[in-house]
Amino acid sequence: MLCDQVEQGVVGVLRMLTFNPGRDYEVVFVSFDARETPEMAAEKKKKSCSFTFRRPETDSGWHFLTGSKESIEAATKAANFRFSFDAKNNLFAHASGVLLLTPDGHISRYFYGIEYPGRDMRLGLVDASAGKIGTPIDHVLLFCYHYDPTAATYSASILKLIRLGGVLTILCIVGGILISRRRETLAAARNLRQPHSTGLPRGAH
Repeated sequence: MLCDQVEQGVVGVLRMLTFNPGRDYEVVFVSFDARETPEMAAEKKKKSCSFTFRRPETDSGWHFLTGSKESIEAATKAANFRFSFDAKNNLFAHASGVLLLTPDGHISRYFYGIEYPGRDMRLGLVDASAGKIGTPIDHVLLFCYHYDPTAATYSASILKLIRLGGVLTILCIVGGILISRRRETLAAARNLRQPHSTGLPRGAH
């Protein structure tokens, strides 16, 4: 039940972003139930993300993986992800969340819960890509926000905002001085181009 909610939360937040799976990033769902088969994963992909994400051209960017018990244990151990199986109720107990990885497979960010703010997901993807995706505005926002690993969210950095405000103030002052000097230069140039009268007054001989 929880896995479906996490999946819906991931699809929902990614639909809010202009980034596209398969081009800007890859989405990978890993099953930790060794009883599930590749056929079940393919059917899950067909029924869920391909339909709800509503961007058919991104189909190659969605991956649903299954594996043996040994490969599952290796993957979950590397991600520091723990779970237990309740045989009586046939359910898994586990924490909910998603991980963002760098292109070389290192964990960059954790986001907990089943709903993920669009701003955090976007900044997290830009961060994990080392600036290879995103707009200049995203990079400015990353300068102003920092990731808090204890809360697993991005928050404004007061010190960085003050520094950015100081830089903008200096740029405005320098820009004002340059504009003022340019106006003075243009005014002086116009005065030099105006003809000066050297003739005698009317009626003079």
